[in-house]
Amino acid sequence: MANCPDERFISNLIELNKRADVDPEIIDLVAAYARLCLKDGKELNFYKEYLALSTNKPTIQRFIEKNASLDKRSLSFLVSYAEMMRKKRLPFLFNRAHLAIFLGTKEGEIEAIIQNKESYYHTFFIPKRNGDERRITAPKDRLKEIQKTILRKILEKVSVHFAARGFKRRSSIISNAHGHIGQEILVKMDIKDFFPSITYERVKGIFINLGYPEGVAEALTELTTYKGRLPMGASTSPYLSNIIAIRMDKRFTGLAKKMDFTYSRYADDLAFSSKDGNLKRHIPFFKEIIKDEGFEVNEQKVVIARKGGQQKVTGVVVNRKVNVEKREYKRLRAVIHNCKKGNLKTEMAKWGASNPGEYELPRSKLTGYQKNVNCC
Repeated sequence: MANCPDERFISNLIELNKRADVDPEIIDLVAAYARLCLKDGKELNFYKEYLALSTNKPTIQRFIEKNASLDKRSLSFLVSYAEMMRKKRLPFLFNRAHLAIFLGTKEGEIEAIIQNKESYYHTFFIPKRNGDERRITAPKDRLKEIQKTILRKILEKVSVHFAARGFKRRSSIISNAHGHIGQEILVKMDIKDFFPSITYERVKGIFINLGYPEGVAEALTELTTYKGRLPMGASTSPYLSNIIAIRMDKRFTGLAKKMDFTYSRYADDLAFSSKDGNLKRHIPFFKEIIKDEGFEVNEQKVVIARKGGQQKVTGVVVNRKVNVEKREYKRLRAVIHNCKKGNLKTEMAKWGASNPGEYELPRSKLTGYQKNVNCC
């Protein structure tokens, strides 16, 4: 979100427009536009009466043509807002009706989902390695489609921090492990209840900060949260968590540069490594940063691994080179072999998946993954 003086200014701006009996949706847009301008250090000029209403951008030109009946000042303001969103590579969405069209649905369906979320999710459990069960709350088909559109057309347009290695294209547990090869000491921390600890308000803050009006931001938040939290099972949750963690990733990489250690994060797994064996003494400070960012460390999963013992990052051995434990290697080869032979449903059941059909992979992808494992 913007800093406090900016937010006070925007609050005053909203109040002023309310007193002038301005339409609530226009007030939302005015506030969103003001946030974008303040964030970019640009002059606030809502009504450029003589702005040339022409552009070489097809999307915005179509918008101008469709809304030619609006008065020139109002249209000019909307075009200015749309241009700012376009420069951020984000779609401009003026209100919930516009959002519904963008998502390929109707405003009534969005409202139905918001009012009756339980009907649009199903819950199941998968076993953890320690014998406990992990609760998965996954969207049903219709909401799943909507969330995939939000992910593809909005969230994936946002750049996350380079230290975040999970849920990103061209990133993997292998690329996450590479930076920690051959270090004297490795410290690993796990964030407790990572997705559930990200609340409705934090998610809404993302969409507001991206430049969306209040009503649109609220609708997007409702469509991507369940019972006020990020659901473990929604396609949007991983990327939203990466956006939420940007500031934490920045703080740790800044600290790593000053103190000469390596930092990376794969979802809720944080890894710190260094040639300096004294890295351990900074653990309390690391925990403070994590707490300050609204997360909690799972104390039972804090690991300190020195060079003399096995060092693993996201399940990959990194003592001298990126490698896989022989036990895991043999196990995975057996699974891939069985999957290729057509026993996918049996293998998925062994690994705790409830709906094997969702995990059908073309044979070419299985072969590619096997090659990746072989070279490790």
